[in-house]
Amino acid sequence: MLSTEEQRQKNREKSRRWREANPERVAEIGRAYRARNCEAVNARKRRWEQQNEEHFRAHRAEYYRKYYEANGAKKREAAKKARIDDPAKHLLHGARVRAKKGGYPCTISLADVAIPDVCPVLGIPLRRNVGRIGPSDNSPTLDKIVPSLGYVPGNVAVISHRANSIKRDASIEEVELVLNWLKRTRYTITENTAGSYESRPPRAEAAE
Repeated sequence: MLSTEEQRQKNREKSRRWREANPERVAEIGRAYRARNCEAVNARKRRWEQQNEEHFRAHRAEYYRKYYEANGAKKREAAKKARIDDPAKHLLHGARVRAKKGGYPCTISLADVAIPDVCPVLGIPLRRNVGRIGPSDNSPTLDKIVPSLGYVPGNVAVISHRANSIKRDASIEEVELVLNWLKRTRYTITENTAGSYESRPPRAEAAE
């Protein structure tokens, strides 16, 4: 007669062989269990992650490293196709990623991302940057009109990358200061002193 431990070992071995022989049935049982006990499963998972944070982070980093090594080219091609086929959706996805990383709200939907033919700031045509790494001056970008408010309805506009680069997080007062400085300053480039400048009064004052 088998001891209790021997019987347990025998049952475990029997169960292992059955799982190996019936992977689809095992997956089906697992899905059904998780559907019935979704909250409990998620709570148990979160507790385990908190109790084993270092192991979890290392495991996740290794998983993603292997995944992108095996699927990097495929993912890049899919992302490129998405940018071409649905640029508005691509801009919305990027906004959500930046908002999550920056800790500000993003409540806009695809209906809030309307891409015009021409940049409303600079008047240059907006063109998707196909076949090139990184955005060009004419690439459409999603701008937060008032940066501190985040991506919320009424506070977003699609403008060119060039206009967005100029604007960035500057306030109206800061933009006016830069404009006034440019109006009264003339850059002179010489062979010996590149980038030196000579301050000049505004034209109206000079005329007086």
